[in-house]
Amino acid sequence: MLSVLLYADDIVLLAPDEISLQRMMDTVTEWCENWKLTINGDKTKVVHFRPSTMTISRSTFSCGGQSIQFTDSYKYLGVWLDEHITFQKNAKELAKSASRALGAVYGKVISAGGVTHSVFSKLYSTMVEPILLYGSGIWGFKNFSQISTVQNKACKLFLGVGKHTSNIATRGDMGWTSTKTKLRKSCVRLLCKLYRLDENRLLSKIWRWSSRRRKGWTFEVNKIVDKVDSNIVVQDIGVSVNNAMQVVHEKLINLDNVEWRNELLNDKGNQVNGNKLRTYRLYKDNVNVETYTRINIPKYQRRCMAMFRAGSLPLALETGR
Repeated sequence: MLSVLLYADDIVLLAPDEISLQRMMDTVTEWCENWKLTINGDKTKVVHFRPSTMTISRSTFSCGGQSIQFTDSYKYLGVWLDEHITFQKNAKELAKSASRALGAVYGKVISAGGVTHSVFSKLYSTMVEPILLYGSGIWGFKNFSQISTVQNKACKLFLGVGKHTSNIATRGDMGWTSTKTKLRKSCVRLLCKLYRLDENRLLSKIWRWSSRRRKGWTFEVNKIVDKVDSNIVVQDIGVSVNNAMQVVHEKLINLDNVEWRNELLNDKGNQVNGNKLRTYRLYKDNVNVETYTRINIPKYQRRCMAMFRAGSLPLALETGR
């Protein structure tokens, strides 16, 4: 059983029960005393990982002569782990950090007098997206609205439209792949790497043990693999990760287009052919970069075109005569 994680000056103790955890803390205390080290009680916490239906432990813990308090989440190597492993806090914190990065990027864009679609897309993918999707191979099997919101905001900032303009239309005109698809790709890539690990490595042993369960990360990622019908490519260790991901990428993009079209036809709840994008769907049926976003035109012209296409320009037809 894996009982300790060591990285630089951090140590994480993993225990199946309260008694085992306290024994491990006692061992750490003894080691620190021998080497004349002190334990920072403010930075030392206990997280009781458990199902949401289980109540938190009532045990008390001490380490280095200090009482150790419980906390509901813990940040390890940049990923927030909450007590129920929902990754909700992780998504929230990443979205906040990515939003700040997006604000900084857009500030530079404004000071430069604007940039082209290709430059803005490159800035987003290199300076914002790595923050937004950090560690997504681990948590990307779930879909979080906070993550999508950041990309939707970036699309609207470039097009110059308001927050009430349709996300479906703005992403369709920008030609950007959805965050949901990007998260799926990260998870499948990690699964490919795990299949190709040496079976004697600790990580491989832990993953193969956990994959026997009818729930969890492997179970959820295999659902994604089934959607793109790439099971053989993913599990064939004779195919390199990059070659396998080329096939997976194409199928995920096709799935992304299908899901986008389905959203386009159901843009008002469950009402097919809803009102907002009734005109937009007449001339747009695929996620690709539109010409007006690529050509060098003033920002207000691009804004008018985007709002006109998305049905959010305040025309009499939209607002009522």
